[in-house]
Amino acid sequence: MISAYLIPILTVILGIVMLAIAEKVFIILVIVLGAFLILSGSTSLFQLMKLSTDKNYRINLLVRSALSILLGALCIILSVNGTLDKAVSIMLVILGIYAVLAAGSEVVTVIKLKEEGIPVRKYITEIAGTVIAAVILFLLASPYGENIVKFCGIVVILIGAILAIAAWRNVSADKENEKAYGEGTVIAEVKQIED
Repeated sequence: MISAYLIPILTVILGIVMLAIAEKVFIILVIVLGAFLILSGSTSLFQLMKLSTDKNYRINLLVRSALSILLGALCIILSVNGTLDKAVSIMLVILGIYAVLAAGSEVVTVIKLKEEGIPVRKYITEIAGTVIAAVILFLLASPYGENIVKFCGIVVILIGAILAIAAWRNVSADKENEKAYGEGTVIAEVKQIED
């Protein structure tokens, strides 16, 4: 029963943290983005490199992957050293510019992969996600960035409250079913439906 409320409680706590220390959320965001960039660059380098033997494709992929790993390492190193406090906005803009350039580079990669008959749907989704991430990064780097984080904190708290209400209703419904039909009846009904 307590486990039903765990996700809602953690969600509300995350929202409160976003409200209380929005400026620190930027630093955490930059560290997470740095880790994502390193992972993304490494994945692209090792998985996509073997998909085509075209020289331009390989150079494009190598440059994009190397930049991704380098920017990711820079994000993490500067954040861990504590030198990023005043440069968060600059780093977010740089990451946003990188995201736009990476999306453009990914378009070239998708075109080449499509020419070679390789399915590209997941790469198109990645391009859309990268463009959305760039827009978010530019918004966060704006003077309203801290307010955006606080607004997101309020939204997260509301989502946590909705999840808590849903969990409470589910727990209440389970208790009523146990009273009416006995313990384990719901499981027996599910098994009958499956058969």
